[in-house]
Amino acid sequence: MAQHYRQTIADVLKEFDNNQHSSQFYMDLAWKGLNHSNIIAWQNVISQAERNRVDNVIADYINQYKSENCQ
Repeated sequence: MAQHYRQTIADVLKEFDNNQHSSQFYMDLAWKGLNHSNIIAWQNVISQAERNRVDNVIADYINQYKSENCQ
């Protein structure tokens, strides 16, 4: 189920962002709304190394754009 929603979220992000990044980037960002919940795929399917990588991608993105205003 998480895979379905991740793909849907990633597709919307990619379209909204005019496909400026890799598909993996959007899939990583899609975890943001899922990884802190009790999602089995986050806890049991992907490795700790992969979770760390995804968390770093998300943190880097947030830090890069935290001072920008929404338009």
